[in-house]
Amino acid sequence: MREFETWWEGLIAPRRAVDWSQRDPLARIADFRAVWREVGAHWGVTLINDSVLSATTGAVRGLLAKWAPGLDEGVLNDLLCGGERNRSEAAVLSAVGLAELARARPEFLAAMDARPAAHVWSEVDGGRHGDGFRAAVREHLHRYGDRSVQDLKVEQPTLRAQPGELLRMVADYARADLDRATFVEREERIRADAERQLTAALGARSPKLAVLQRLLGKLRRSVRHRENSRYCRSELFGLAKTIFHSLGADLAAQGVLRSAADVVHLTEDEVFGYFDGSGVTRDLGAVAAVRKAEFEQDAPELPERFSTLGGVTTSLGAVRATTDGSGGELRGLGSSSGRVEGTARIVLDPRDPVEPGEDMILIARETDPGWLFLMLTAKGIVVERGTMLSHTAITGRKFGIPTVVSLRGATTAIPDGARIALDGASGEVTVLEVPS
Repeated sequence: MREFETWWEGLIAPRRAVDWSQRDPLARIADFRAVWREVGAHWGVTLINDSVLSATTGAVRGLLAKWAPGLDEGVLNDLLCGGERNRSEAAVLSAVGLAELARARPEFLAAMDARPAAHVWSEVDGGRHGDGFRAAVREHLHRYGDRSVQDLKVEQPTLRAQPGELLRMVADYARADLDRATFVEREERIRADAERQLTAALGARSPKLAVLQRLLGKLRRSVRHRENSRYCRSELFGLAKTIFHSLGADLAAQGVLRSAADVVHLTEDEVFGYFDGSGVTRDLGAVAAVRKAEFEQDAPELPERFSTLGGVTTSLGAVRATTDGSGGELRGLGSSSGRVEGTARIVLDPRDPVEPGEDMILIARETDPGWLFLMLTAKGIVVERGTMLSHTAITGRKFGIPTVVSLRGATTAIPDGARIALDGASGEVTVLEVPS
C-alpha cells in the first residue's frame, strides 16, 4: 500500500496544476485514457488491503471478547484512534488551519456575510485579505482541491473550480471556533483512555496484551491505507471531472452544447467520439437536453431494499416505510464512543445550506469523504448505512465525534429539529422531544 501511494503521488502530482483548457482535446483524451490504464493495473492492491482490514478486525474483536469480556463495547472503537495521520484527515485539518487564519481577519468574515462567496474569492485572490492568507488558500486548493462535498459525482464541481465554496466552509469553521489542536488532543486522549482500560483488563506484562497491541497496530495501518486510497480515488475522479468539464467548455464554445455543465449528461464515448470522429451523432446538444430534463425531474427515492419481477421500470412500486417519529429508542451500530444530547438535523443533500451550531447532531442516509467538512461541525453523527470500518465510522473516531451507523430509517424515524440523545458506544439513539 505504501508503494501504491507513492505510485499515485507520482502519477497525479504533475497533473494537479495543469490548465487542461490549453491542451488539445485529443491530448486531453489520450492523457485521461493513459491514467485509467495505469489505475487498472495498480488499484487491485486496495481491495487486498480491505480484505486484510476486515479479517484483522474480526480477529481483534474475537480476542477482545474472549480475553477481556468485561470491557465496554466501545473500547475497540477508541483503540482505533490515533496513529499516523491519513490524507483525508490532513485535508480537513488544513481547512481548519485556514479557519484559524480567518478568525484573525474580521474583515474577511464580514465580507463573507455581505457578499457572494465567488466575489470574496476574487478579493482573496487579489491579496485584499493578506498575502499570507491568499498563499494558504491557494496551497490548500492545489493540494486538496479535489476533496469537496459529493466529490465522486461528475456534476459536482471541484473546489478548484469553485474556490468560493472553500471560503464558505472556512468561514463556517471560523465562526464555530474550530482549531486543529483540539481535534488532535481529543483523539490522543480517547486512545490513551482506551489503552489504559485494556492494560488494566489484561495486565501490563500479559502476552495477550502484546498480541492485541500488535494486531491493533496492523489494524490502524490498514485503516489509514484505506482512507488514503479513498482520497486517491477522490483525486482520480477530480481529474476526470476537470478533463470532462474542459471538453464541455470546448463544446459550448463551438455551440454544440448550451453550457459547459451539460457535458455531465453525455457518456464518455459520446464526448470522446465527437472529438476523435468515432461518435454516432454530432447533435450532442439535443441528447444532453433530453437527459438533463429527465435528470431534473422530481422522483421518489428508491427504498434501500426492493425486489422486482419482470421489467424493472414497470415493477418499482415499493416505497420506503416510515414512522411517525413520535419518540422512543432506536439502535444502530455504535462506531465512535461518547454520549451526547443535541438537536437532530436531517441532511439528505450535503449541498443544501446547513446552519452550523454546537448543538447539531447530523442525521443522514450515508456519507462519503466529501461530507467531512459538514461532519466536522456536528456534535454527533447518525447514518442509515455503514459499518464499523466505513468512512463515517472512521471519521467519527478520528475527530472524537460520537457516531452511530447502520440505523435503518434514521432520516424518517427521527424528526428534523427533535431533541435526541446518542450513545456512540452502544449505538442507542433516543428521541427525547419532538418539535411542535
